[in-house]
Amino acid sequence: NSLSADQQGLLQTEIAALNDAMWAETATEDDVAISCITGGDCAIGEAGTMTLVEPSEADLALRDTIATDVVLARWAERCGAECAANWNETVGPILGLTAAAK
Repeated sequence: NSLSADQQGLLQTEIAALNDAMWAETATEDDVAISCITGGDCAIGEAGTMTLVEPSEADLALRDTIATDVVLARWAERCGAECAANWNETVGPILGLTAAAK
């Protein structure tokens, strides 16, 4: 760490601001894309004719079951116990999912 405390603080502040700006831009781009593909305002191309469908609680539950029982289980087998434990301590709680090899 050859940066001074002031330099480190400045970097942390600016990176946090950049992170916030990037998430805001992502949300804007999502809104534009949804508007375009569902026939709404579309300044970037031809409007589509898709229908936006919100997933039901059952859809979300099925998604989580497949993610846990298939995707994460297979990944945990390839990744190994230590890797899966690290994921379960970091990402898992954020998503409410657990990676466990079968």
